[in-house]
Amino acid sequence: MKPFLQKLSGDLLRRYNKNISNICVVLPTRRAGLFFNNYLSESLSQPVLSPSVYNMEDFIRKASSFYFPDKLFLISSLYDIYKKYNELETFSGFYPWGEIILNDFDEVDRNLIPAEDIFRVIRELRGPEETFDFSAADISGFREFWSKFSDRELSGMQGEFIKTWEVLGKIYHEFRKMLFEKNIAYEGMAFRKLYEEIKTNVYRPHWEKIIFAGFNRLAGAEIGIMKEMAKQDIAEIYWDADNYYLDDETQEAGSYLRDNIKNLDFHTAKYIENRLTTDKKNIKIIGAPLQAGQAKALGNYLTKMIENGQR
Repeated sequence: MKPFLQKLSGDLLRRYNKNISNICVVLPTRRAGLFFNNYLSESLSQPVLSPSVYNMEDFIRKASSFYFPDKLFLISSLYDIYKKYNELETFSGFYPWGEIILNDFDEVDRNLIPAEDIFRVIRELRGPEETFDFSAADISGFREFWSKFSDRELSGMQGEFIKTWEVLGKIYHEFRKMLFEKNIAYEGMAFRKLYEEIKTNVYRPHWEKIIFAGFNRLAGAEIGIMKEMAKQDIAEIYWDADNYYLDDETQEAGSYLRDNIKNLDFHTAKYIENRLTTDKKNIKIIGAPLQAGQAKALGNYLTKMIENGQR
């Protein structure tokens, strides 16, 4: 049975041949890109320029027009906004909060969450279900979270948290506005902006075709980007999946793939196969006590495989 990345490289080489340098392949990790390029080079009968290969974060940075500063610069810029609402806070005291806030902003944008709604939920003491269309699970989660801070005296840290949440929506919008004016961004902001550009037909790709391959769990912006690109025939999607996981709703390992295929309205089943229940298995069991022993045993086994030319 050929590995997924080997099949992918062979298929793309057959389809694009000498023009394969005009496509972009987006994989879940940089490590996957190294293996993909290795399989591609093994399949070539003559030298050709390789395609552009990225993981999702690197692809967003390449496709975006933003400059991406380091975390210290972003937190310093966030502090400049935050000081307007809490003049007494020092930068050293703010820094841990700044990391949390920056991560929250990144998650909000990466998942295309309406910022106006999410930042009002905790600020408003009345039931969020009266105003927002959240699911029962969301409401339960919010109530459990809020119970840690309500109906009893708040500690100093909890009080600071509540005060921060009361102005977080304003800080979010002012922070993003300041970054836009400087043409800089954090990753989630770039994800959201690229999705909006694709959806409104502003985005112009650098490549003949973009191939998204082997993804499992996806954030909201990733789903939106892939769906809109596929709809506009800018991109294609390859799945590394097996019917054993997809067809059985009780299989947790297939839950994200099932959701992705549903959300992306995907109809062409590239590499959705039925091998787990039909292919011949070659399973070897090695007994080893404790984690250190297991790691050593695995290392020895892999060393022997490499020496024997196996993969």
